Amino acid sequence: MGSSRTIPAKHTLLRQRTGHPLQTLVSRRNGCLVGLIALCSTLIILVQVVSYNDKGSLYQTIVKGDSALQGLLQQGELLASNKDVLQGSTAKNAQVAIANIENGVDTSLRSQLNANVVGGKIPVLPLMQNADRLAQAMLKLYKVVPQSEVKRLIIVSYFRSGSTFLGDILQSPLKTFYHFEPFHITRTTRLRFNDISELECAKLFYGLLKCDFEHLPEYMTWVSQHRNQFLFRHNQFLWRHCALKNNICFNATYVEGMCRRSPLQVVKFVRFPLRYAVKFVTEEPAFSKNTAIVHLIRDPRAILASRRRLDWCKDECARADALCSQMGEDLDAFDELRKLHPEIRMVQIKLEELASNPFVQTRALFAALGLKFDTLTEAFLRTHTHHGSSDPYSTRRNSAAVAYDWQQKLSLKETLDIQMFCESIITKASYDNVRMNHRGYGNKVAQNESQWPAEVAEDNQTVT
Repeated sequence: MGSSRTIPAKHTLLRQRTGHPLQTLVSRRNGCLVGLIALCSTLIILVQVVSYNDKGSLYQTIVKGDSALQGLLQQGELLASNKDVLQGSTAKNAQVAIANIENGVDTSLRSQLNANVVGGKIPVLPLMQNADRLAQAMLKLYKVVPQSEVKRLIIVSYFRSGSTFLGDILQSPLKTFYHFEPFHITRTTRLRFNDISELECAKLFYGLLKCDFEHLPEYMTWVSQHRNQFLFRHNQFLWRHCALKNNICFNATYVEGMCRRSPLQVVKFVRFPLRYAVKFVTEEPAFSKNTAIVHLIRDPRAILASRRRLDWCKDECARADALCSQMGEDLDAFDELRKLHPEIRMVQIKLEELASNPFVQTRALFAALGLKFDTLTEAFLRTHTHHGSSDPYSTRRNSAAVAYDWQQKLSLKETLDIQMFCESIITKASYDNVRMNHRGYGNKVAQNESQWPAEVAEDNQTVT
């Protein structure tokens, strides 16, 4: 974005449907699309039109192997709400169905699933063949939400603090638009206005939260590059709708259209000081009323133990003095600014508490933020809190154990070295300092686990 941050002038939008079950059956050579879709339809899809009823979500009835189509339909009110949509299983009828969506036929029925809509059948293959038109057409199934009615949640945290887990919890409500790490474009570990001008920073901040993607060409260029597309893949509301043909996921007009139809926006920052976030929110009167800031903290020893597993986290990123200086600034700013700006909801939460008791803590957090804890959020917690993944980027892991496993990863010397720089932060955040003569060091994880409630033993969760 600044002169010191060169953005490549050229980019190529992704043309293949990455992550789609048919991806391995499709290749492009000499400018021609060579596909085995016909064979696939014969073996998998052609005969697999599936039944559904009005008691469950439509996506649950889709062929289990077609995860992209499941995602496309997951919002529950997209297709089966229209009595003229998807009649029959032929490509011709699919074209008619999409035309009906484009024309907005009977959209008043979209809130209910009706067993009579398509005679209990869904033509999977024709939908896939018309994915581009379908994605565009489905924009008309949602109403544009006035900016004054949009609720915005801003997460401020640090690399390896559990912020991805928290972000996924907060984007679990229906139709949430999730801005995942937008300041990734700055290629810094901690944003300072000597790295990027305040004007450039403000332009991106306000542009995203106002859904003004068409006026953010550098940002759209950045996220469309293959190595950066994960930034948009984290946005489930967006990605589910364009997953069948995801080049449209990086079309600024389409992205802006999806964003403007979301009643809830979540943005996650691990490079952005809390003081800057509050400053930008308070300087935009339209934001103050409906914006909340969540400050997520984690034991700095746990953060550094996690960071040291990552090859790219070097220099300042791996230094205890740098991390605890950043955390100290944010802790002081939180106490000061919460009193100075009572009009803004500001919540501070510790990862260890969230991970150890995710259901109770999430309900309390949602209440503090004015959100409804519904079945979608409950389902997310139940499917993400009891996994043994060793992937450091996974959000499906045993979070209660991971929250405290730094005591197994750090030697006593490493722990004491970190505490030399972080003792005041550890004390202020009400963590326990380890002493030289500490008994039982390295066994506290097991001790903590024995004290966790029964529901946590069944529903432990992720930390990234």
